[in-house]
Amino acid sequence: METKDKRNGWKLELKVGSQVLVNHRYTGTKLGIVSKITPTGIMTITHDKYEIVFNADGWERGRDVYNSYHLEEATTQAVEKLKVLKERQGLYAEIKAFDFSILPLGKMKDILEVLKR
Repeated sequence: METKDKRNGWKLELKVGSQVLVNHRYTGTKLGIVSKITPTGIMTITHDKYEIVFNADGWERGRDVYNSYHLEEATTQAVEKLKVLKERQGLYAEIKAFDFSILPLGKMKDILEVLKR
């Protein structure tokens, strides 16, 4: 019996509960979970409490390609890379928000030396 599922490649392996990377050119990449797959391969992905519907080709339905989300395979390596990136972004934000004016000059010089290494 011929299938109506139009997905191909790694997307054919996805099932409800599978992890995927949800990528947007402006908001970056986030981890998502497949919450529904229709017989034709249209997928609903949940991330950050939102649901986004994707065509079988992995691009968001009903949006222009320039400003839409697309799916990427959530390999172990890609997920680990995303976790490291998110941790780095959090640390950067924490450092950026720190009030360095409260530190003595010697401590600021020590921090600068560490950063130069």
